[in-house]
Amino acid sequence: MQKYYYQRYYFLAKVFPPAVPRRPLSFLPDGFAINSVANSGVRVIDNFCTVAGSSYLISRACEVAGDSALSAVVFNATHQDPELMPLLYRVSMLTGMPLNHAGSIEVGLVPDTLKDCPVGKQPPRKSAKPCYGLHVFLTDDGELQFPGLDIGIEAATGRAVLWPIKTSVSAESGQPVAVYSSRGSDNFWAASITLYAAKMFEPDTIVELVPQTQKGVALGGTDVLPAGTSYLEDPINENEVVR
Repeated sequence: MQKYYYQRYYFLAKVFPPAVPRRPLSFLPDGFAINSVANSGVRVIDNFCTVAGSSYLISRACEVAGDSALSAVVFNATHQDPELMPLLYRVSMLTGMPLNHAGSIEVGLVPDTLKDCPVGKQPPRKSAKPCYGLHVFLTDDGELQFPGLDIGIEAATGRAVLWPIKTSVSAESGQPVAVYSSRGSDNFWAASITLYAAKMFEPDTIVELVPQTQKGVALGGTDVLPAGTSYLEDPINENEVVR
């Protein structure tokens, strides 16, 4: 009975599966770290996006909208980029919401004429209430400020800022409103995503599992192994295998 008691959550998970699918940790880049800013509800995620991922977002925005445009939508329900799906997986893991509740991914060059952060201000449809706002710095320039909370987060390539969007605002709890501010440069690249209470799209494809999450897949002699791992010679088949 003690054994079954300790394994109760294992059996309950079979009967009542989690509403939000679990994602492999392989979708998280190296150095991924979450820091809460006191009790403000704002979270700062370092290395949310890799340097290569930030460059890809900028190049995709330039490709979609042209070099003269200030912003472009690089992912939405009708134009899904499978390379950007891991970003939605990370947002889902951070918020506990299904990834298909994410709105479009907008990448833009914030000009020297500072403007309000557009995250969560224009819902794609009337029934969709915004729940979370996510801002990702794609360069080391710029700053995101929350004047009502007396918080300023400076830029770092791949750093993300996540905050809840309240549907009702009372006098006691103010709405965290984010604004852009120049720091280091008058023009900097940023990406934004809003999560809504309703499903926004149906995924076209699911990212293939990386080799580290596949079970029982034999490795070849040309695979690169990490430090401390080596191939062993099979005494029966005299083939190089990894155990």
